[in-house]
Amino acid sequence: MHKEIVKRQGNTVLIIVGLIVLIFICMTLLENISVEKYGSIVDMTAVGLLTFLAFVVLRYKIVDFKYVLIDKDLIFRKLLGNNETVLLNVNIADILMIAPVGSKAFKQYRRVEKTYRLNASLFGKNKYCGIFNRDGKYYKFTFEPSAKLVKLLKRSIPDKVFE
Repeated sequence: MHKEIVKRQGNTVLIIVGLIVLIFICMTLLENISVEKYGSIVDMTAVGLLTFLAFVVLRYKIVDFKYVLIDKDLIFRKLLGNNETVLLNVNIADILMIAPVGSKAFKQYRRVEKTYRLNASLFGKNKYCGIFNRDGKYYKFTFEPSAKLVKLLKRSIPDKVFE
């Protein structure tokens, strides 16, 4: 059994404070620009901007991911505070390929049913992508494994893991 937790990089508190300040500046500018005629459009734009930034902060700055390799299962969990939710459980026999993101080996798997984004950072150096088959359909997942997890996967399914 192997488990690891992928945490976001950087100072989260500073980023959140910076985003809040940015939101207030944008809302102040929009409020000064607004004319009675376009007030509702400006307000809807501000709400949309706030919602988008809240999503980005929640998705990439507060949530951590846990990758667990137990026997023949690769389990991906989302950690939010004290809550832990299983996002994906893949039997390694169902995995068709794992390779770094951007690998040319994925060209044959263009049509995927769903993509699971299981990485803590928006831009990561060691992002990997996996393709698995379930009920005759292809699914894709992206994650940020450590070198140790890549070695363990390569040992379990040597012909399907590429570096």
